Amino acid sequence: MKKYLKNLFTFAFLFLMNMQIFGQSGWGGGNPYEVYWFTDMAHSLQWLADNTWFTPCNGGGSGGNGDNGGGNDPNIKKIMTYNIAKNKYEENGRDVIRLNGDIIAVQEIFSESKFTKLCQHSLKYGEFLHTRHPFNIPYGIALLWQWSNPPNQIITEIVTTGSCDADPRRGYIIGEWNDYIVVATHFPTGNCGLKEMMAEHILNQSIIQNASKPIFIAGDLNTWHSSPIIVDIFNSNGFIVRNYTEKIDGKYVDATRESGEMPDLILGNINNTIVYEIINKGIPNIPKMDFSLSDHLPYVVTIKIIS
Repeated sequence: MKKYLKNLFTFAFLFLMNMQIFGQSGWGGGNPYEVYWFTDMAHSLQWLADNTWFTPCNGGGSGGNGDNGGGNDPNIKKIMTYNIAKNKYEENGRDVIRLNGDIIAVQEIFSESKFTKLCQHSLKYGEFLHTRHPFNIPYGIALLWQWSNPPNQIITEIVTTGSCDADPRRGYIIGEWNDYIVVATHFPTGNCGLKEMMAEHILNQSIIQNASKPIFIAGDLNTWHSSPIIVDIFNSNGFIVRNYTEKIDGKYVDATRESGEMPDLILGNINNTIVYEIINKGIPNIPKMDFSLSDHLPYVVTIKIIS
């Protein structure tokens, strides 16, 4: 009840801020970066995100399939992956708000305090996993979600990859909702069987093997859509790359790296119990979506649960 009243107060406050401060004239003198496809309420959300007293991060309401980036349809969800390697958490958080993502897999977060900053500026709750050795510089991955759409459970796992990889420890976060599961991860860079080991580690989790709902694996997988790990392991276990995979002149149309590569992938399995369809996917087409905030672009796949 206390959490409900807190959330009710927050949105009442946002509504009043929207009515009295922003009015009908928009925000920031018509700056297209700030006002692009936002409603005035979204401007209020951004104002709140920029004030440090609001720090969500951990928690949320009761688990389920709550409010979402799909508007009034609770069956529509935006699943997103974003490697934010340039340490610009305020701007990255604003991107998350602009993209209106529901569940976001984030890689290369340099410390739990930076994760808190990302939560604050994205207005999301989430789970941070410190994947480097505790005595090393804090570094890890996260899974973010809307405060009104928390997972029923979270599972975190560390996988030791050793000296063959740029990071001797990797990991993944599994979030389970009523109608789907999302796995956030960051795969090794080495070519000594580590990617295969990570893939099998995830697929062997009992929650993955016993799931009767769609499963999505999102993150920087440090591979390409038709690599042996994708074809021999993921495809053979029923997982399909949900990114747009067409190329022009050897470069991905939806390249998430400036080099034309697309290591940032979202995979989804085929499930006969709960059926879903892909209604949109790609690099977000919004202003200032370039490589100034990270050496990766975010990738979004929008799904609709059908039955």
